[in-house]
Amino acid sequence: MELEEMKNTWNDLNHRMEKTEKLNNKLITEMLNDKHQSAMDKLRKFELNFLIFSIVFIFISLLEYYAGIFNAKATLLFEAVFVFSAGWQAYKLFLLKQMKIHTCNISELLQKAIRYKVLTRMHTVVGMFLLIPFFVFLFLFDEKMRTLPLIIAISTGAIIGLIIGLYYFFKNLRDIDNLIKSYKDIKEFEEA
Repeated sequence: MELEEMKNTWNDLNHRMEKTEKLNNKLITEMLNDKHQSAMDKLRKFELNFLIFSIVFIFISLLEYYAGIFNAKATLLFEAVFVFSAGWQAYKLFLLKQMKIHTCNISELLQKAIRYKVLTRMHTVVGMFLLIPFFVFLFLFDEKMRTLPLIIAISTGAIIGLIIGLYYFFKNLRDIDNLIKSYKDIKEFEEA
């Protein structure tokens, strides 16, 4: 009888261990998916905010033209920058939408996230290099911009914009790194 009781106890413990293991796996999967979803939500919000920002400034540039602040050439320069920026933000939102955890395997998601990170870095580096020609053309296109008070105002605005832009760039890179880490964690968990 004692042997039979030990077998039953052993089977009961085995059954409990299996249940606990299944529950642990389920909880870990949910935690990893939540981590992934949190990173994706932050990135979507970031890209959507900058898409809205770009669209708003397309219209502000037009208003500045009609208010006589900028001439047609300077306005077209601003319009080109903000239209390109809006298109780029829409493309990045499209890329994020392609990263669906239920339709892609983790390796594909990891590749897409790394591509997204490279494109984000490229966008910032190219944007920084294009700032100088942008301001050169702005001053060439609009003679009103060549007065000392406007040069100081534009330079101050550019420096403040650069600081804010870099702050959000590095914050965004941290969120991209969190997304990539969540994919690596999921992959590691699936392989274990």
